[in-house]
Amino acid sequence: MVSKMTPNYMVVGTPKAGTTSFCKALSLHPDVFLTNPKEPFFFCADAIYSKGLEWYESLYQGSETAQARGEGRLHIL
Repeated sequence: MVSKMTPNYMVVGTPKAGTTSFCKALSLHPDVFLTNPKEPFFFCADAIYSKGLEWYESLYQGSETAQARGEGRLHIL
C-alpha cells in the first residue's frame, strides 16, 4: 500500500531552467502541495537518505487533502 504522504509528481529541471518559478506558480493552486524545502534531496544524498522514510514522509504533513503532492528536483547532467 502506498502512503498518502508521498509524492505523486516531481518537477525536474536543470539549474537556471525556471523550476523555482514554476514550482511557486504551481503551489498557488489550492489542490497542489509542494514540500518545504522545494528540493529535499532525499533520493540523491546519502546523509539525507539515512534520515529514513519517516523523515521524508514528514515533509508531506498537511498534504492529506491535496490532489497533487510533490517536490522540485534539481537534475545535474
